[in-house]
Amino acid sequence: ATASMEKNWTSVAYGDGRYVAASVGTYSVKAENITFDGEQGIHTYESINGYLNDSDFLTVEGWKTSTITNRRCFIGNVTIDGKVYSDRMIVSPYNKFDVFPESNVLDVVVNDGEEIIKLESYADRVLQFKQSTMYIINVSEVDAEFVEDTHKFRGIINPNHSCWTASGIAWINEHGAFLYDGELVLALTEKADIGRTLSKDTWESFISKDSIIGYDAISDTLVIKRSAVSGATDETDAFHYDFVAQAWTTSTRKFSTNVNLTNFITRKDGTLIVLQDTEAGDGGQSGGF
Repeated sequence: ATASMEKNWTSVAYGDGRYVAASVGTYSVKAENITFDGEQGIHTYESINGYLNDSDFLTVEGWKTSTITNRRCFIGNVTIDGKVYSDRMIVSPYNKFDVFPESNVLDVVVNDGEEIIKLESYADRVLQFKQSTMYIINVSEVDAEFVEDTHKFRGIINPNHSCWTASGIAWINEHGAFLYDGELVLALTEKADIGRTLSKDTWESFISKDSIIGYDAISDTLVIKRSAVSGATDETDAFHYDFVAQAWTTSTRKFSTNVNLTNFITRKDGTLIVLQDTEAGDGGQSGGF
């Protein structure tokens, strides 16, 4: 639309009043003897577009993470007019994934010394992962978003530390492995009757910023690889969490060594794959899980 088409609608009088009309910018329409069969819904510029006709828009030059839920796009850790806002999240209007009005900034907690690492969405919620803290934001209603819960020590330091599963969003950090099932945050490395299922020392020596997590839907298993960075090792190279048995197993040299790997990818058929350098490493297997 041109600038003139974005002005407010205004009433226009025509002589003896037999006409009703409205104009916008330099355009106008009129009609004679209009009758209505029943109550009519009134649509405004805002109700149609999701923002006011005179709204100012942000010049978003980039963002480090995003997620789409309920037909809206949420972006985080953004660059606007050359300035980085590492703890800012912005949401688009309904069905307009590339439009970001100034009024749609959702600052959860600012200037806390943490930046947004990743956004995930599940069950009408956006999970905002910072380096140490994870916020659960209820986004079920437009323009009525609110922080539903705050979880300290449940953040992540790498975008490859979280993934979708059939049971919810899973992620890892130095404290353990966790799952958000749409209602609760569950610790997968703990059980109520026995405590930790993997010792703190074992877990902390395994997990690093280079670890990657993925989900194999065929076996309903969470796979956590020690590192995606090249480096041969005879130690355990992966932990596997079986959602059915609710138990952990380990594997040694399951994957190729001496090669760099991408993040895990769950294909449409549910199989889990990872891509590696063109030169295969020593032993192990490349490709699918």
